[in-house]
Amino acid sequence: MRGCRARRRRRSPTGAHHKFTGRAFDIGATYRFPRLPFAPNVTLAYAAATGDANPNDRENHEFRQTGLQSNEHRYGGIATFNIYGEVLAPELSNLKVTSVGLGFRPAPTASLDFIYHHYRLHEISDENRNWLLTALMNQVPGQQSRDVGRALDVVLGLRNMFGIRRLGVDLRMGWFSPGPAFLRNDGTRRNPNLQTADRGMTVVAKFFF
Repeated sequence: MRGCRARRRRRSPTGAHHKFTGRAFDIGATYRFPRLPFAPNVTLAYAAATGDANPNDRENHEFRQTGLQSNEHRYGGIATFNIYGEVLAPELSNLKVTSVGLGFRPAPTASLDFIYHHYRLHEISDENRNWLLTALMNQVPGQQSRDVGRALDVVLGLRNMFGIRRLGVDLRMGWFSPGPAFLRNDGTRRNPNLQTADRGMTVVAKFFF
C-alpha cells in the first residue's frame, strides 16, 4: 500500500497566501496460483488522487506527482508496464483508476499479462495533467461526466531469447475506449450531433541486451 500527501503555500503578487493541498493513494494486491498450469496470478488495484473543484479560491486541492516518477511496475510477470494504462499513461492527478490484472507464466523466462483499467475524474475537468491524450473532455454544456473510459493492456515479457542470456523483450499493447466525458457536439446548439472521441491504441517494444 502506498499513500502520499502534498501540502505547500505560495504567495501571490498581491501578498495573499495560496495553499496547495492534495491527497493520493495507491493500493493493490497480487495472488499467484503456483500449482496450477502456467502459474496464473490475479491482481486487484485502485489508485486515486484529488482534483480541484474551484480554481478561483485560495486553496488548490489538486494532487501532483513530483515529475520524477515512472509509474512503471510489474504484477506477477517479468515485464514492467505503465500501471495506470499504456494509452493514457497518466500522471496520478484528479483521477481514479481501478485495475484488474490476469497473468500467466508459460515458461520461467516468459510471462503474459492482461490488465483492464477503468478511469474516473475526481472533479469535472476539460483535460487532465500530463497524459498522452489530446482530446478535450466535457465540451457539451449539460452533459458533463466524470467517466473517462476503459482500457485493456496486453503485456508480453521474454528473457533469455534464442539461448542468449542477456537478450529479452517487453512488448506492451494498449487499447482505450473513451467514456461519456469525451462527448462532443459536431453540430450546432440548435441541431446537435453528439459524438464521442475516437478510440486509441498504442504499441511499445523494449529490447534488452
